[in-house]
Amino acid sequence: SIQYDDVTKKTKEFKKHEKFLADKVIASDLGIKKTAISKTGGVDKMTDASKYTGAHKERFDDSGKGKGAAGRSDKAENTGYVGNYKGQGTFDKK
Repeated sequence: SIQYDDVTKKTKEFKKHEKFLADKVIASDLGIKKTAISKTGGVDKMTDASKYTGAHKERFDDSGKGKGAAGRSDKAENTGYVGNYKGQGTFDKK
């Protein structure tokens, strides 16, 4: 059976090993690069909400501030019917 002292000892060993591995990863060069400012440009049009088209355009007001849930037209109605079903409420009428 497993004893409390055994679990405590293994936990301490694991923490030492975990710290050792973390220090090794931090010290090594894994080729991970930081996010930098775009050198090619073209980012402005992606972050300027006034240039959005289609459904994306509807999600922002004139100042570029997001409308949140009010800007989404595809809200769940929770009626029990699938999205494009056109015969809602006609089952009992047949």
